[in-house]
Amino acid sequence: MNPRTYTTECVILISLFLTICFIGCGEGGDSAKNLPAQSELTVEEQVTLGRAGQGDRIELVTVADDEMLNVLTVEDQWVSVLVMDQGIISDRGVDSIARLPDLFHLRLRMSPITDRGLIRLSSCESIQILNLPQCESTAEGVAALAVLPDLRNLRLGGGKLD
Repeated sequence: MNPRTYTTECVILISLFLTICFIGCGEGGDSAKNLPAQSELTVEEQVTLGRAGQGDRIELVTVADDEMLNVLTVEDQWVSVLVMDQGIISDRGVDSIARLPDLFHLRLRMSPITDRGLIRLSSCESIQILNLPQCESTAEGVAALAVLPDLRNLRLGGGKLD
């Protein structure tokens, strides 16, 4: 394939992708424009929607804490993604997260998860993507994650990692 053809095809694919993202895929239409973004809803509101079959994730951009996660139960099989981009989720909050039987993707930024929290997360066999960029864990906690059978993407950061 000549480089000019390859470049043209890439430009066409990128243009198509951007068009789909901008216009949408036809579902939702104008009625979705007046709804708040999922990440603007409280955890309780997102849990209510998920339990009603209207969601598969909890995403929060406001400051999160352990108490917010107390609403989660083992019955919340609908939660496949849990993303908290600001917060102070500690090992106590991880205890609530570990209740989620089908959690696929977990991202907790600004959360001081220690070895105890990582050991607790090692019981979440469904996790495939784990992102804890500001954790307080050591190599001991990281080693505990080795038992996760489907873990494919691991991102950890923190001053205690060696």
